[in-house]
Amino acid sequence: MFRQVQAFRRQGYSKASIVKALELDPKTVAKYFAMEEEGYRAYRQDQLYRDKVFDSYRKEILEVYEANSFRRLEVASVYDYLEEKYGELPANEQSLRNFIGYLIGTDGLRLDECQWACKNDPLRASKNYPPVHF
Repeated sequence: MFRQVQAFRRQGYSKASIVKALELDPKTVAKYFAMEEEGYRAYRQDQLYRDKVFDSYRKEILEVYEANSFRRLEVASVYDYLEEKYGELPANEQSLRNFIGYLIGTDGLRLDECQWACKNDPLRASKNYPPVHF
């Protein structure tokens, strides 16, 4: 997003025009419009290592995936499980989706992609190929 906003800015577009063109929130456009490359890198670094609201549930989340052979799961199902176990959670389902994405992106959670690939590819399933990791 930052790079898109900056590209429009260099071409002389106004913030309002960028909001319309990229269909972004005006506050997001204003933030990236005013930011320089170095500031953006520092911002991304801060965002990557900020406290994660679901970090205290990490063990339980990993246990759910382990109990399901590290298959891809519907985040709604994981959220519902945590909600049943702990009651009201500190954030919404989208935040959990982001946290699970963070775990996958930092190798905190490695999914067995073959289970998805094999299910959708009968040839792969019949040949007993090793797991595919993306």
